[in-house]
Amino acid sequence: MKRHGRVLLNTLLGTAALALLSAPAFALDLPQAYKYDMGPLGTWKLSGGIEAALSGWNNAPSASIGANGAAPGHGGGTTGDIDLTNAIFILSNDSFFGTPLSFNAWVGEPPQTPVIGYTSPNVGPNLYSSNGFHGLNNTGAASFLFKGWATFAPLDWFSVQAGRLPSVDGTEIGVGFLNNLPFLSDLNNMQTTVADGGQVNFISGPDKAFYGFLPGYGSTLTIRVADGYKTGHTNELGFTGLWNLTPDGSDFIVGYGHTRLSTVGSGDTIRTGAGGSHVNGFPVGGFGLWNSDLIGLGTVYNLTNRLSMNAEVETQWLPKSAIPADVRCGTAVDCGGNNNQDYYRWSSQITFAYDLGNIRVGDEQVRYGWAVQPSVTFQHGNKSDPACNSLGNYLGLNLGAGLTGDQSANTGAFGTFGCGSNMYAIQTGPNFQYHNLFLRPTIAYTRLSNVTAGYAYGNRGTDKDQVVVMLDFGWLLGQFSKMDTGQ
Repeated sequence: MKRHGRVLLNTLLGTAALALLSAPAFALDLPQAYKYDMGPLGTWKLSGGIEAALSGWNNAPSASIGANGAAPGHGGGTTGDIDLTNAIFILSNDSFFGTPLSFNAWVGEPPQTPVIGYTSPNVGPNLYSSNGFHGLNNTGAASFLFKGWATFAPLDWFSVQAGRLPSVDGTEIGVGFLNNLPFLSDLNNMQTTVADGGQVNFISGPDKAFYGFLPGYGSTLTIRVADGYKTGHTNELGFTGLWNLTPDGSDFIVGYGHTRLSTVGSGDTIRTGAGGSHVNGFPVGGFGLWNSDLIGLGTVYNLTNRLSMNAEVETQWLPKSAIPADVRCGTAVDCGGNNNQDYYRWSSQITFAYDLGNIRVGDEQVRYGWAVQPSVTFQHGNKSDPACNSLGNYLGLNLGAGLTGDQSANTGAFGTFGCGSNMYAIQTGPNFQYHNLFLRPTIAYTRLSNVTAGYAYGNRGTDKDQVVVMLDFGWLLGQFSKMDTGQ
């Protein structure tokens, strides 16, 4: 699997190594990029892929809920959908008038990668295509362009990126087929996955002029200032620090995080919802998500030449200083005698991927592998606080209207988890690849705990379990000379 890291970074992004942190754990064998000789403009390479998914799940609100607000009896139905989830195109030139230059575009309708546990039309991204681009799906994608940025590398140890940037948080990648499994963990959905701005990357190593800030096989530091969560305020400071454990960079440890330089939104934002108080009309999430600090630690490590591990643990918390005075418990708001407004979460995921090599189907070779990912999120919040779902429901992206108590008759709360709830999830499945074509059947199970009635799954938001089956498939752009095991 070690070869995947080099192919992914060199073929897709060149010098923008940090844009796709989990490269060494990549499940598919990437083809060589298409090459085009553009004369005086040099040789340009085109890579990427297109992905779609057919899915079905149980404990879903019935179709009538969104239409007429009905709340049928306990026990949700089974439903499904098909989406063109992702397409990524990378155009790069290793020497554009002597300097590496690349352009990246991630698109889709709606622009999303499925997230484990997110199936309700009340949160996003979700598995309802009809709720996607046509409604407020909370991905911050008011257009079909999910992310798009340019990378300019004037020095071999320094690059600059600008545009709608990839995340500095986490070890998973926003585009599904660049991960071992089709679903993203809920960690990725709560991180800053959409941000317009700029960043600088200091890429070091024994063969670079800049050796780095840690000993060993080189390190990389990224610093970003951007409009995290697309609030309309370019005041989020993010960082990534990566330490290579092997000469080829296939194993590494990474630290990451972000913070707000000033508070975005106000008490009015919490009461009226996203879009108020000079906030962008189509942001990602709500007040608590925008203004929380995040810090995490992750690793990608090849345990053997066939078995890889991708793991991360992180915490996200809302500083009390960011909570507006007019929504503070005990002084401005009656919180039923419980004035605690400590809102935070702890989350972790670990992914194991095993490369089984090639299997023969007739006269053809098909590459075969298997992956499994358990994940967990614990949330802490005061359910007596009327603003708890805007301040501390990270799983629901802090989009709640501040409702508390039983919401089993409120269709707008179904499947949004609620503050103080916890999520346990696991997904597993094989991957098959024949040249450019890939196929990944997957099953995912989610269990909720400490969840208030109305915020869980099903026709009354009271079902705590859900199973999703998915058939993920797509086509990679590029040319293969032959199939191999990817090692």
